Amino acid sequence: MHNYIFEFEQETLLQLKLNIKETLLLHYLVQFFSSTKIKSKYYETKRYCFITYKKIMDDLPILDIDTRQIGRIFFSLEDKKIIKRFNELKNHLYVWIDYDLLSGQKSLTDTSQSDKNVSEDSQKCPAIVNNNNNKLNIIYYEKVPRATKIKIEWLEKVLLENLATRFSPTAFEMFVKETRVQKITTKYVVLSVKWKEQIQNGFFHIFEEIVFDSVRQCVKRL
Repeated sequence: MHNYIFEFEQETLLQLKLNIKETLLLHYLVQFFSSTKIKSKYYETKRYCFITYKKIMDDLPILDIDTRQIGRIFFSLEDKKIIKRFNELKNHLYVWIDYDLLSGQKSLTDTSQSDKNVSEDSQKCPAIVNNNNNKLNIIYYEKVPRATKIKIEWLEKVLLENLATRFSPTAFEMFVKETRVQKITTKYVVLSVKWKEQIQNGFFHIFEEIVFDSVRQCVKRL
């Protein structure tokens, strides 16, 4: 069996019972939503991105489907808990993608429990503060006095090793492989990331935990 279909692990696609048209549409949405110029709204801490059926048909004529068939695909993806959506106008909708589920970071049985614990989990994780462009400030759980003694290159190496261990190969390659450390302080670390919105809205809890764990590992080795 071929390991990957587009950027997704085929084993995960089979577990989610996705067909090729659903997979192609998801691939398109992931790429389209990564643009910083698209229209979006936040609802319950999740970023929903705007898309129209016409845009999909114009960009993906290979699908050879009409608006009714596109609606059926979206319904199927929502039923499989891969996306959430709400309509603004007919055939105009906002869509949120569960990148954790799609990348194999969690199973379908995890989704309902994670939804219930969103508020509780957010209290346990360090805060995330937006900078300009693709920079993130990850604030530590607690002050780390010796953090400034850590060399940027060293933390970056440890962080990427930990990310590669905790994330699936697909998720690592797609979203976090190009993470770079720009600044280290006693209270926070500044990172440069390629997929800022996906990290914030898909799996930032585990991402932040890995960052903090990596800082602590480096401090212990000083």
